[in-house]
This record gives sequence, structure tokens and C-alpha cells, in this order.
Amino acid sequence: MDSDKASGNSSDEFDPVLLKVAVEAAKLGTFDYDVAGNRCHWNPACAR
Repeated sequence: MDSDKASGNSSDEFDPVLLKVAVEAAKLGTFDYDVAGNRCHWNPACAR
């Protein structure tokens, strides 16, 4: 677990840049943002 934090790959870290990009993409309808999982999911149905 310490190696994850040292490499910057900890899933517990909050990335404000990723959050901003995810929220803007969700507004456009091309990505679904999962707040609980702090993840972005591509939504091909909306990317027309």
C-alpha cells in the first residue's frame, strides 16, 4: 500500500482536475461520472 502512495496511484487521493473534467464531460453527455467511485465512464450512446 505504501508503494501505491509513493507512486501516486492511490485510489483514495482526490484529483480536482479529473473531477472538473469529469463534471464538464458529464454536462456534455459523453461521460457518466460516478461520484461514489470517483470514476468516469464513457457513454457511447451520447457521443453522437
